Amino acid sequence: MHLRPRSVSYALGFLLLALMLLAGCGGDERRDPTDPEPVGPVVAAISVAPKGTFCSIGAFCTVHLGETLEMEAIIIDTAGVDHRGLPVTWSVDDESIATISTEGVLTPHQLGLVQVSATYADSTGHSFIQVLPTRAVSIEVTVDQPTIPVGGTATVTAVVRGKDGQILTDNDVLFFTTNDSLVSVTVTDGTHATVSGLADGLVIIVAGVNMAVQDYVALRVGTPGAAAPGFRLATVAVGGTHACGADPAGIGWCWGHNRWGQLGNGTRGMPWETFFPTQVVDVTGLTRFALGESHSCALDGAGKAYCWGSGPTGELGNGLHIGGSATPLPVSGDFVFTDITAGTVHTCGLVAGGQAYCWGHGGDGELGGGNWLTMHTPMPVTGGHAFQSISAGLFSTCALDLDGKAWCWGSDEYGQVGDGGRHGTGVAVNEPTAVSTTLRFTQLRLHGAHACALTAQGEAWCWGRNEYGQLGNGSVGNQPTPVRVQSPVAFTQIGTGAFYSCGLDAGGKAWCWGNNEFGTLGDGTLEDRHTPVPVSGDYTFTTLVVGPFTSCGLRPNGETYCWGSNYFGAVGNGSAGRDVDMSVEPMPVRQP
Repeated sequence: MHLRPRSVSYALGFLLLALMLLAGCGGDERRDPTDPEPVGPVVAAISVAPKGTFCSIGAFCTVHLGETLEMEAIIIDTAGVDHRGLPVTWSVDDESIATISTEGVLTPHQLGLVQVSATYADSTGHSFIQVLPTRAVSIEVTVDQPTIPVGGTATVTAVVRGKDGQILTDNDVLFFTTNDSLVSVTVTDGTHATVSGLADGLVIIVAGVNMAVQDYVALRVGTPGAAAPGFRLATVAVGGTHACGADPAGIGWCWGHNRWGQLGNGTRGMPWETFFPTQVVDVTGLTRFALGESHSCALDGAGKAYCWGSGPTGELGNGLHIGGSATPLPVSGDFVFTDITAGTVHTCGLVAGGQAYCWGHGGDGELGGGNWLTMHTPMPVTGGHAFQSISAGLFSTCALDLDGKAWCWGSDEYGQVGDGGRHGTGVAVNEPTAVSTTLRFTQLRLHGAHACALTAQGEAWCWGRNEYGQLGNGSVGNQPTPVRVQSPVAFTQIGTGAFYSCGLDAGGKAWCWGNNEFGTLGDGTLEDRHTPVPVSGDYTFTTLVVGPFTSCGLRPNGETYCWGSNYFGAVGNGSAGRDVDMSVEPMPVRQP
């Protein structure tokens, strides 16, 4: 019997081991048959959110009853790769509130909060969805009586409807007023409120389900014209969020926003508003005011110009590169001005003979010096024109020469230069450019990005921006040349705001047209108008001044009434902000 040598056995063993290792390195992978089959990427996280929305992942997204919401699972592996679209198992924690299909479509059944989960392999992601009432598409508000006495009450009712016109009862309606000093509003149930009269005046009661679905109704407390007499002024002007005027003695008074010291009373900052007139310090004998967005200017009886408020772009004209001043500062130079006007961040004035000077922001050519410079001192307007009046707007300026011909310069983004785009559509111009018309005008006013002018016969013509009907021609759409205002009356005065315009007829009645979001038209509504409508109330004015969002008028005895936006107190009736957000008809400026 022969035995195999031990060395040979060892060699055969090593050979067999080598063959086994080589086989393991080949394409025929060997594994334990009890191991689970690979099922996809190794999951690091799963996020769940409504598909195609901007709702933040993990936040309480929403769905309305009667609608569905498609959910999406975003699967991220350990390498950070997005594997959305892989099949997941959907579930909810409360099927009485909502159910979800295998495709991830969520169907709500009742109001509540439901957790939606998506599971892939051993990982699960979650999201919370809030089920809201059936979506409201319209609301109609009525009041049981249009007029109540002080101390009386009225009931306001809101009817909410869905997309099919059905009346909805599961949407809670929010009721509020634009003037808490005249009425109080108490919600009695989801669709009714009781309004109690506190003082004489006209108010708007607003009811809404959300910002997009609102309606309103007007309610008068007491009788028209029963309010206290207004503060008596000889001149008045309105700025971005403040107003100023001079009394018969030439003392200056301002009210409204004062963050930058634009009221000229020596203070600025907190509190940012003064809701009734406060005296301008350091200067007297004032005869004329011009207000910008956040700065104020005035002329005294000798034609000396003073400015105060915000001044980082030189609009104060004092030669100093300062942020602003809470007290009046003299404009640099020995100028004797006959007229002064303020745009958003620039100022212009006329001297005897009609030469125009401008200062402040000039990046759009609004200073008219033939350049694009920002100036901290007055710079002459180029062209050698003699002007009878001048008016500054957003980033543009217009003026009338001695023959009544209209000239404009600066930004022409909306056609406000009025030359029909001869220099190029929307291209700014840095020197006076003739408005494309053969008409001659007696007055011209520019504010925002549109201008209006009057002929000797009282016809009003406007040009520039017109998305709200502020040109008064019965339509919308910007106009690069003058179009006639479709007015039933002739005007003796004209004014332009940011998105609206107003005029004064021969009898002293005020008319307005354009955007009415803040009650700027003063007609007792919030409806935009494409042609002139009369301002509410039996008021006669001798002077009408139109600001960006607030207007003021002087009555024959000098009493001052204002209407429109009052968020910062520009109406001057002693209240502002949440108490009196706006006034939809003229209100008297409160005595200091």
